[in-house]
Order: sequence, then structure tokens, then C-alpha cells
Amino acid sequence: MGAALWFGEIVGGKAQRHDALLRFCAEITGVALERLTLAHNFFSAPLLLLDGEETGWRISSASRGDIALFGLAREKIGVDVELASSAEPAWNVLHEQEKAALRALPEELRPEKFLRLWTAKEAYLKALGLGLRREPSEICILAQAGQFEVIDQGRKIATREARLWREKAGESQALCASVVLPALL
Repeated sequence: MGAALWFGEIVGGKAQRHDALLRFCAEITGVALERLTLAHNFFSAPLLLLDGEETGWRISSASRGDIALFGLAREKIGVDVELASSAEPAWNVLHEQEKAALRALPEELRPEKFLRLWTAKEAYLKALGLGLRREPSEICILAQAGQFEVIDQGRKIATREARLWREKAGESQALCASVVLPALL
């Protein structure tokens, strides 16, 4: 099995997202919901527990507003989702190659391209199990035609699966989401 993904709307707050993530994990693993709990490791990465013990499953989740993205796999997985905006890119989190690519674009295209880079980068950092404990500008994301490549410390990281979605939630809420399953981590 590759990865199982759930992408949708959850009305409510953190408790509702937590419950939805547990229900998703129970459905995919075929384990009774009451036997599953969530915990976090030393780096705050989520852990799926079965009867209080770690499982071999890896989970990742992201949410913005009422939108959530969950990933579950037997290997490392990272997911991220962001609401599209016209805000200026956060230049400080970008690799020099990413900055050059963004600066070469017309100004009106930069926010969307930045979100594509950022969601892929954050998903990769989550797959590493480090999240933002690692300097994001050290990692370069090369994105083209809905796919991306990760360059980390000068080497290309193979990804078994890489997806970018552009969806509508409601009438005016555009989204950008990424999933990364690094095959060589």
C-alpha cells in the first residue's frame, strides 16, 4: 500500500480535526477507533498508538481554516495545505534558486508559485520528522507542471509520490496542498 490521503472540510476546531484524524486512521488501518490514540514524539511529530504502543504507521496532517489534509503511510510521509493569498512571498524561507525563480516571474504570479514551493517544502520537512526545526532555506524545491523535486544538501531526493492540488472550497477560497513520500529517507 502506498499512502492513504484525506482532504476536505472539517467544521470546528482542533478537537474536531483530532477526532477526524483518528477516524481516518481507524478506517484505513481497520482497527477499532477506541484502540487508537495520537501522541507526539520528541520533535512534536504525530504518532499513531495502538493500545498505547507505537504502530508502524506514519501520519502527517495539516489544516488551514476549516480545510484539512491527512496522510497515513507505512513509510515517512509529509503533507501541507495553505490558503491561497496575494501576500508577498516569505523570502526568508526560500533557497537562493527558489528566490531567483520567483523573481523571474511576473509579480502577480509569485504568490501562487510561492505557495506551491512552500507547501512542498513544509511537507518534506514533516516527512523528515523535523518540521520547522530545520532551516527551510537549506532545501530547494524545483516545481514544474504540478510536480516537484526536492534538493537537500546538494542531492536530489527521490519522491515516490508528489501531488499538487488546486481546488475550490466554498466560492472564493483557493487552496494549495502538497504530499511528499521521500523514497530515500
